[in-house]
Order: sequence, then C-alpha cells, then structure tokens
Amino acid sequence: MLNDRSTFWNLLIAIFFAIFIPITLAQAEEKIPAGIYGYIETIEHQLANHSVHITGWSFDSSTEQVPDKFQITIDDQQVEIISSTSVVRDDLPKYFGTTKASHAGFNIVARAPINLFSAHHQVKVTATFPSTSAFNLPIIAGKSDSILISSPEIPKRHWFILAIFLISIVIFLFYTKFNVFENLNTWVNKKKKSIIFYSIAFFLLLVAFGISGSSVQLLIGDSKRSEHPFISAHDGTKNLLFAPRPIRSDEWMVVTANALAQVNHHPSFPIVNKNLGIEGQNMLIVGMTGVPVWHVSALGRPATWGFFFLPLRQALSWYWFFPVISCLLALWFLLNTVAPERSGRNLGLSILFCLAPYAAGWSHWPLYVVFFPTAATFLFIKILKTNSNSYIYIHSVFLGLLATGFALVLYPPWQITIASFYAIFLIAYIFQYRKTLYFNKHVFAGISIAILICSGILLAWWLDAHDTISLMRATVYPGQRAALQGGELPWHLIFRGYTNLETLTELRNSAWNESEFSSYTFPLIPLFALASYYLFKKITIIKFG
Repeated sequence: MLNDRSTFWNLLIAIFFAIFIPITLAQAEEKIPAGIYGYIETIEHQLANHSVHITGWSFDSSTEQVPDKFQITIDDQQVEIISSTSVVRDDLPKYFGTTKASHAGFNIVARAPINLFSAHHQVKVTATFPSTSAFNLPIIAGKSDSILISSPEIPKRHWFILAIFLISIVIFLFYTKFNVFENLNTWVNKKKKSIIFYSIAFFLLLVAFGISGSSVQLLIGDSKRSEHPFISAHDGTKNLLFAPRPIRSDEWMVVTANALAQVNHHPSFPIVNKNLGIEGQNMLIVGMTGVPVWHVSALGRPATWGFFFLPLRQALSWYWFFPVISCLLALWFLLNTVAPERSGRNLGLSILFCLAPYAAGWSHWPLYVVFFPTAATFLFIKILKTNSNSYIYIHSVFLGLLATGFALVLYPPWQITIASFYAIFLIAYIFQYRKTLYFNKHVFAGISIAILICSGILLAWWLDAHDTISLMRATVYPGQRAALQGGELPWHLIFRGYTNLETLTELRNSAWNESEFSSYTFPLIPLFALASYYLFKKITIIKFG
C-alpha cells in the first residue's frame, strides 16, 4: 500500500516537471534583450489612388515606447504620409513582457509620386521614437521591400482622342495645301451679316427649347427619376446629353439656386429675399452672372434679363447661353476691328476661345467676364473712329452699361487681369492709329456720359448693398479669405490645357479639382515648333544659298 502511494506521488511529480519545466524554459528562451525591434510586414501599391499601404510593428523595449512618427521614402525620395494609425497586436506582449507592446502595430498610407515609371521601386520606413531614437525597419523574411508599378491599361477614350488629333493634323495639312483656309476666310468676309444673324437665331432657338448646360438637375432632380430631389420630381429636368457635373457646385448649388429663389419669392425678384437665412439675404451681392433683382443695377446684368420676361425653363437657358453668344460675337467684332482682312480666322479664334475647357469648367463665367471689356473696347474704338455725333452718344450709353456689368461681376482675380490686358491693348491701339482717330468735344462728352451712367448705377447698387458688404467683409469666409499673390504654382502647370480632354472629366489624385485644373491651351509648344522650323529653314537657305 505504501509502495503504491509512493509510486503515485513520484508519478505526479514527474508529470509536473514534465509539463511546467519546458514551459518555463521556453518562456526564458523567448525573452528578448532590451532594444528597438520591428518589421515591415506588407507593402501594397494602390494604382487607382497612387498610394502605398504599409503594415508592420515597431517597439523600443528599453523605454517601452512605440514610434510617434514615421518617415517613408520611395527610391530615396521622401513621400507624404496621408494617414498613420495604431494597430493592436496581442501577439507581442508575451515576447516583451509588457502590455505596452500591444500598441506597437501600425498601418500607414503614404502618397506615391504620380510620375513613377513602370518598375520595382524600393520602399524604406524609418520609425522615430519619443526618445529621439530612429530605427530603419527591415522587411519580414519572405517579403519584398519594393513595390511594382505596372503600366495601366490605356483607356479606349485615349485612342479616340488620338484619332481626333491625327485627323485634325491631316485636315490642317490638306486645307493648307489647297488654300481652303483662304477660301473660308473669303467666304466669311462676304457672309458677316448672315453669320451674325444665324448665331443669334441659334441662341434664340436654344432658349425657345429651354436647353441648358447647367448642372441644376443635381438640385431639383430628374423629371423621369429622382430618388432624393430637393424639389418635387415633376419639376425636375430632363437629361439630353452628357451628365451633370457635381464639381460645378458654385453654379448649381449657389448662383442658379439663388436665381430660382428669386423667381419663387413673393413678390418676385426682391432686393432682400426673405426666404433665405434668418433675416433674409441681400441678393445684390451675388457675383458672376448675378441673379434677377428688380433694381436699376439689373441693366448691367444682361444674363438675368430672361427671368423678367420668359418662362423659367427658357430663362434658365438664356442664363446659361448668354455668356457664350455674347462673348463670341464681342471677340469676333473686336478682332475684325484689329485685323479686318482675317475675318474667317478671327471667327475661328473666337469659337476656340468660347469652347475652351476653362470656360466649361467654370460654367461659362469666364466668357461673361470677358464679354464686358471686349464689347466695351470695341465700342470705345468705334467712338474714336466715327464722326457721327449721334453714334457717339448711342455707343456711350451702351459703353456705360458694359462698364457697369463688368464691375458687378464682383470677382477681382478675373477683373484685374482682364482690365489690365485691355488697358494695355487700348493704349497700344490708340498710339498706333492716333492719326486716324477723332478726339473732339463730342468724344469726350460721350465718354463723360458713359462714366456718369456707370457711376450712377453703381452708386445706387452700393447704397442698397453696402450694409451687407460690411457684414460679409467681417466673416471668416469669404471676408477674410487668404489672397494668393502669384508664383505659388509650378511652371509646368501652364501646359495643363493640353490634358483637359482627359482631366476635365477623369481627373484623379490631384491637389486640384477638375474646374481648377481646367485651362486654356496656350500655344507655346506649337509656336516653338514653328519658330524652330522657320529658323532651321532660314539657316539652311543661308548656308546652302
């Protein structure tokens, strides 16, 4: 009996040591010396948004700290960290003997340079600790320390754009060889009045059918289907071509929305719209095309005239297309004044200007701003060139209204730029043609009338709007909006107009939105190519006789 009991206890002791001694030894073996440890466990590149996702862990066991910041480099070029979040790692405390190690995991999203070519690019991660210690994290065994950038599949639309470009070159060469441009120029010179008539008729036809390029459908919904219209679905719009552009929210959510608020107010078109805000909103301070207001300043806002005498749908069409047709004809008239023998080319340049991505990206407002000083410059030159006193005074009235309209755009960045250009243009024109221009008392009287008309309307506008302007100037935005003095953008952005066939609708991962990235296509590259060609041709002629 005693032997049996001794055997039982011996067996129990043996089992105890067999189980717990290896565990103790294993725990003793797993203890890690004090120091900084960590690994990069995964590196993934997201082509869609040009970002790099990095996961891993890092811990300083001597101070029991986790990193407080990271530095990411790709091919030794430091990149921006979009986000860095801590990840709980329950597997680490048992190795370091402290629960603080459970917060050593990280998930980092960094912005990859957009200009990386297709290849493997080495990624390095440096963890910095509060104690100022820095540690270059190694990659875990079996993983790659680089990302593979693969060339994306070329979208079908790019082939379409390329086809248009090549066809344009062929047409240009064909037209140049057979003097088609000269023939078109001659035809346009003979058909000026017809072109003006059909341009205005086309504008009125668009208005009659209530066609508009506004994105207001996003506000009032679709007449066929609308899940969440702001207004009832039966009052919505019908989509004919293309899709509404949410990015143009200044148009459909602010300016056009305020115009609709004016129409639906009782009585219509008030100076202060009681339906907006707690105490109402003064509608005279709405810039760009403005909104319809029963006020003398409406004489200087022709884009809003349609609201006063047309049904709403037709008024919105007038509101949208007036900047286009007015700018087109004003530019053509002015260019014909400067170069009357090139009427066809002048018309082509005017059309290209009005169809530019920049105009579309900003809801045709740039065209509206350009229309006023362009038409005013044209009329001013006509005043200086005519010897008819009645024409001088009639033109002076319209000159005063155009000056008023330009002032009421209320957007200094565009106004200052365009006014500076036309001031230089007028000075140069007057100096060059000074012997053929009239400077008599009727001219100065007409200019005085224009100044009085502009000053009187703007004074009436100021008296009814200055209180609201004072309140607006005291706001954080837009009253205290930061001013950019110029020189902040990289030089290569001047060529972004060449990309607008793509970026106007498909812009991705940019510091700018589609409207901000839109531009005019400055012909610097074609002009440089032509200059190089003619310079080479001239050198060849001189060299070889």
